[in-house]
Amino acid sequence: MEGEKPSVNSSSNSGTIKQEKRELFKDSRYSYDSTSKFSVWVPNDNGEEIRFILRRSGIEWKLANIVIPIKKTP
Repeated sequence: MEGEKPSVNSSSNSGTIKQEKRELFKDSRYSYDSTSKFSVWVPNDNGEEIRFILRRSGIEWKLANIVIPIKKTP
């Protein structure tokens, strides 16, 4: 799902970057809302989730919307 092409030369730095990417999305979840709509929920440091909505455009997926939680004041 990362969409990466395999490289012939592997460097020690690229492994570190890949690990950081995996940690960033470690607790995320995703679902297909329909055949042309895909959602990804990524938790932030406050335990809230940011939702990224992607829509199909031909054979590609494009970011269509970002839903950011609004902080409730007491």
